[in-house]
Amino acid sequence: MNKPMPLPLELVLNIITCSLPSPDVILDSSHPITKTLNSFTLVCHETKRLANRYLLGHCVYLDSSTRLRSFLLEVPTRPELRNVTCLSLSPFTTLLMTYQYVHGSESCLIIPVIR
Repeated sequence: MNKPMPLPLELVLNIITCSLPSPDVILDSSHPITKTLNSFTLVCHETKRLANRYLLGHCVYLDSSTRLRSFLLEVPTRPELRNVTCLSLSPFTTLLMTYQYVHGSESCLIIPVIR
């Protein structure tokens, strides 16, 4: 019996890239593209690397103070989170936010602090 041939990795990576929306679109967690990218994080190291990069670029959706707090607490320990270029920050009616300057090696970044 003939064993089916796997797709070349370059083709799989191209499929991931072609599934993306335009750069200024943010996708919520229930969107099919977000689910597809999450699935590709489980396939292999290369698809995980690429899918994670695209998830950080298109799917950071912070719709509660708990998610925002978790995200901000993870930034110091996960350098890839510093590369988020776009995110959706849902309005918080009961959230009081002040700003704290965090000095990086290259520039000064303003990060909201939840109190």
